[in-house]
Amino acid sequence: MRIVLAFLFCAVVALPAWGAGFTGRVDGGVLAVTKADNLWGRGKNHIDSIHAKPKTVTHLYPIALIDLRYRAEGSANEFFLSTPPDEAGSVALGLKRTLGFGTATGALFYQFAGRVWENPYVTDREDTDNRIYGVRLGIEDMGPARIGITYRATLNDVDRDLIGDLSPDLERDGSTHRLTLSGKIGASREITVTPSVSYERGAADGESNRYHSGEARLSVGWRKGDLSLSGRVSGSYAGYDAVHPIYDQTRKEWGYGAGVTASASNVAGLRNVSATLGVIWEQTLANIDFFGTRSTLAFGTIGYSF
Repeated sequence: MRIVLAFLFCAVVALPAWGAGFTGRVDGGVLAVTKADNLWGRGKNHIDSIHAKPKTVTHLYPIALIDLRYRAEGSANEFFLSTPPDEAGSVALGLKRTLGFGTATGALFYQFAGRVWENPYVTDREDTDNRIYGVRLGIEDMGPARIGITYRATLNDVDRDLIGDLSPDLERDGSTHRLTLSGKIGASREITVTPSVSYERGAADGESNRYHSGEARLSVGWRKGDLSLSGRVSGSYAGYDAVHPIYDQTRKEWGYGAGVTASASNVAGLRNVSATLGVIWEQTLANIDFFGTRSTLAFGTIGYSF
């Protein structure tokens, strides 16, 4: 299962309504990651056995988020350069257009920071780049329920896919396709409830790395004055297409997650300054111990809007 830093970027205080001209926001801070994941290229490079559960490692990262936008006077089009809300370490260039029944968005993105192991199924591993390119298309805020439909596609390119060279069934290059349906329900003046469901198809070149997965997520946001609080819970399932040639089983994985963030704007009386703190917990239970994961992320950011 894919574990991303999505909630971190969704957690930033909501941006103000964009008017004509150039506007933007930048955020900087620190992210602490405690994670156990045998496929993560920033995890343990030495493992005792390929049949053991992953060991936990902790890393501290500086983080930076951007959201730069331009809208001409009287135009329905808004151009943006931003950190996508569900692709850590990446940047997106796109266009958002206001329609009579909602808003349409199209964007291209590229992820800089992906790392995987050349061969994860040995006890001493070397890491390599995993380049990810993608496109996102969506229509949001349709009707009273503010329904949104989003399609996201990626191309994955592992630099040195040693395990794929040794076993074609385990090649990792390929694509993913994700379709998400969401809504936004105003429970009260201060509270917004956002349910969503997603389906994803992982179409790797190696048959044993191809999968179908589904996820259900429920987010609740509260905002009053300069303060906001948000939380979410999620559950997912992934089933793989073929028997894994090393473990002689077909992978099945169940994922769970929860997170909470607190944000404040006008920090210290400064109108354009905000701060965010948050914690995220995620876990994947797998029928093969090697593929189980767990992670806890804690972060803090300071932002400036202009």
